[in-house]
Amino acid sequence: MITNPKFMMHSANEGIQFLVLRHLEQERQSSQREIAAVLGYSQGVLNYCLKALAEQDEKKSGV
Repeated sequence: MITNPKFMMHSANEGIQFLVLRHLEQERQSSQREIAAVLGYSQGVLNYCLKALAEQDEKKSGV
């Protein structure tokens, strides 16, 4: 059993990021407020995930 809190947070964050990306694939014109409401997360959590996704994209694209 994994009990490392950092690993657990990272795993949870990846799950949320996947849900956000899947939602955006289906509803491209959604606002952050709409996405948060549909997925059941606060706007703060959603904003954190979107920033993390943007950082990952920057790393992959070499910007």
